[in-house]
Amino acid sequence: VVTHFICLGGISRTWDGGGGDALASNPINWLGDTAPGPGDNIILNTTSHKGMTLDMNIFLVSWSQIGYLGTVTVATVYGTSGFTNLNITGDCTISNGMWTHNVNGATEVYRLSATIGGNLIIGPNGAIDVVGKGYATYNGPGAGWGGSHGGRGSTPSGPCYGSITAPMNLGSGGLGGAGGGSIYLVVSGMTSNGGIISAKSMGQPNDYSGSGGSIYLSSGILVGNGIIRADPQSGGWTGAGGRVALVVTNTGADFSAYSGPITAYGPGNGSGAGTVYLRTAAQGPNEGTLVIDHNTAGGYATEITSNVTDTAVGNVIIRNKGYLLMFTNQTLTVGGVWSNGSIFAAQLGSRVIFAGNAASTSTVYGTNTFMGLVCTNAGGKTILFEAGRTNTVPAQGRLMLKGSAAANLILRSTID
Repeated sequence: VVTHFICLGGISRTWDGGGGDALASNPINWLGDTAPGPGDNIILNTTSHKGMTLDMNIFLVSWSQIGYLGTVTVATVYGTSGFTNLNITGDCTISNGMWTHNVNGATEVYRLSATIGGNLIIGPNGAIDVVGKGYATYNGPGAGWGGSHGGRGSTPSGPCYGSITAPMNLGSGGLGGAGGGSIYLVVSGMTSNGGIISAKSMGQPNDYSGSGGSIYLSSGILVGNGIIRADPQSGGWTGAGGRVALVVTNTGADFSAYSGPITAYGPGNGSGAGTVYLRTAAQGPNEGTLVIDHNTAGGYATEITSNVTDTAVGNVIIRNKGYLLMFTNQTLTVGGVWSNGSIFAAQLGSRVIFAGNAASTSTVYGTNTFMGLVCTNAGGKTILFEAGRTNTVPAQGRLMLKGSAAANLILRSTID
């Protein structure tokens, strides 16, 4: 009987950039002139700062990027065939240097997608940055003078689009630059971000940039004080904010251990804020919090259009001159808190549906005009309205409230 033992630790391969190209698949680019194989450990350090294009569709055990000052272009693509996802079964450390993806043109081809079985550590000098890697100038579903995505860009521009809870689309291009790229990360362990995770757009200030791209990060826990952003380039008349969704999965995990900014701002009066979606471990798939925050800049709207998907959330927070606009016949389903501290508007036929578990409670803060206000929980529900505020359903709108004989629907003020 012959027994074969397979060591899952892998061989450590160090990048030396000695080849005539930047391809990871070229053996001459590695110490010992041997390219990595499945199950190997990747090391980038001060041996070489030459840029790398990671073009190998193999699983890796670990990734160590310490002292390396170059850029790694992860050549993952959209779709179901080819190199669609980088799989690292253990830890991934990016202390220095940067990860990015390839530049796109008129269609969605490239994004940065990775699954990490251990921890993801991004140091203060490290970054995952896909600035300007989205749709090319004046391309994409939100293309215009300033690109749209999570928010409306400087008009004329296309409508808002993409998923609120699991964004993966590229930002659209404006007249002055490309949109932001797309980052999609699933981390089983801890994500510690002391650096930058960015999907900003490209363009000069006040020069009609593209819109911010997409960042989706699911992690066991999230800690650190680094930057997470899907903003456009700064300026007065420019592209809009993109979309960020962060999900933590370990039992009891929330966002209290993360102190860094998480933004999808629209930077000026000529663009709208994007969306930030935060879901804790205690919240179900459609129970996270949607935040619309314009950083006090004012501007265009964050739109719910027919091109926007995954419009069922737990809580909605509109603040700092954020402006939420519901398009005709569109719905937004809310299970918990509705907090309007800024601007909300609704077109004919649109509906805000208060749902949630049986006998759950929703609280409505702020002054609102709902074109459609609907709650038909068969298991009953309580809706509290903030005392001293006015909530209106106009004559051409629709108010539909329905409980059941066994489970009442209760409407009351926050003050008895």
